[in-house]
Amino acid sequence: MYQAHTLGNASARALIHSMWYTCTTFFGMRTGAEIRNMRWGDVHLALDPGTGREFIELKTERQTKTRTGENARNVRQNQPRAYATEGEPSRDPVHLFKVYRDRRPDESLDPESLFLLSICTGQQKGWFRNCAMGINSIYSIMNNMKADAGIEDQRITPCSKKLH
Repeated sequence: MYQAHTLGNASARALIHSMWYTCTTFFGMRTGAEIRNMRWGDVHLALDPGTGREFIELKTERQTKTRTGENARNVRQNQPRAYATEGEPSRDPVHLFKVYRDRRPDESLDPESLFLLSICTGQQKGWFRNCAMGINSIYSIMNNMKADAGIEDQRITPCSKKLH
């Protein structure tokens, strides 16, 4: 999928796909409502004091299907992190997060702004609009990635997260 530029930072669509992939793979989020309700301030860029490596971390975990809030002890002991990787920047989750941050409209950098934004089309300037991506668009990301990459395997679903 990286070779087909459906993941990476080659376009707004590829960058949104990469942010979705980071949320589902590194943060363990389910597609749809969990990602739709995610806010910009929920993810923080930080530096690991032990190794000096940059990482992005999911600081605020909202109510989910498996963590409903009924049991106060049902919280993660460690916050999910995605560490920077060496090599190709288009595969580095930290680099992609920084590109996404830089491409977002200024008004969408507020911590309460939604995380996934709609992609600009036609006459609009920039890569992203300051409005949330629709829930149906989020649900169709994996199918869009498969179509863009020319993959016809029906077994690859948002839950499998298998990349070619």
